[in-house]
Amino acid sequence: LLLDTILFIYEQLRVSDKILVSREAGTMSFEADMALMVPLDIICCLLWVDLFIWLIIEFPKCDLVFGPEGFRWFTNLVLIQNTVDVISMHVQGSRLSSNFALVVFQLSCLRVVRLLAMFFVLAGARMQRKVGELHIMVRALFGAFQPLLWCSLLIFVTIFVLGMFFSQGVLTAIVRGEAIADVDAMLRDWGTLWRSTFSLYNAILGGREWSSLYDTLAPDYIFAKTVFVFFNCFTVIALLNIVTAVFIKCAFLRFESDRAFVVQVELESKRDFLKTMRRIFEEVDQDGSGKIVFEEMCNHLKDPDV
Repeated sequence: LLLDTILFIYEQLRVSDKILVSREAGTMSFEADMALMVPLDIICCLLWVDLFIWLIIEFPKCDLVFGPEGFRWFTNLVLIQNTVDVISMHVQGSRLSSNFALVVFQLSCLRVVRLLAMFFVLAGARMQRKVGELHIMVRALFGAFQPLLWCSLLIFVTIFVLGMFFSQGVLTAIVRGEAIADVDAMLRDWGTLWRSTFSLYNAILGGREWSSLYDTLAPDYIFAKTVFVFFNCFTVIALLNIVTAVFIKCAFLRFESDRAFVVQVELESKRDFLKTMRRIFEEVDQDGSGKIVFEEMCNHLKDPDV
């Protein structure tokens, strides 16, 4: 995985240099680097062999979703992307020859994420303790995809329904021939259902100033402008805050039930307790003999700090 990530980063740098050089030369053609294709092919085959070996070891209880590392679905997804990328290079000779090959090439960044995820699995307990906060954040992010999906769906449904309302109102105003100062701007922002939805998305997430979108609505369309102002107040004050709170709560509830996290918390608690008890016994053992006698205990209890 480390070698695959290093080769990918190196290839990314070479691709950038070659495209810049070809642009300066006036030829935008780019061919795959044959010197890098051979090690990439070998690594891809080795990763498939590794997957099949794990499935044979786990047979008949093969888990393609979670696996021993807890996110095998992600590693399988990256492996499929890697395979399709290699095949596209051999078949088409270039990653930039089609839109499909370009999308697959852009998804190669997931290989770096896979390496980071596997690092925490293979690093061991000691390394995980040293980067405990980072380990918690990474596992929390991997466990937050399902809450993120539902929160995104709620936001999308809200802006999609209101997008229909605004697009219908704008098209009705144009058909009636109402006096509109800038028809092109209004059509650009609200002319279709998808444009209206995207404009609302920009308004609530800061992509554009909502006041500029407010100005492109028909000047006599008071009801739509009132709904738009109320929509912004509702989403900024209520919807986004509630969705964010529920998302964070769900993500941490899923993470707190994670077995590895529970074990790590218990071990850290036990370790802190042992350190505290050792410090207390070292303070009581005044002569450093490694044993505590009754007189030393009595003298220690007379200490006002105790």
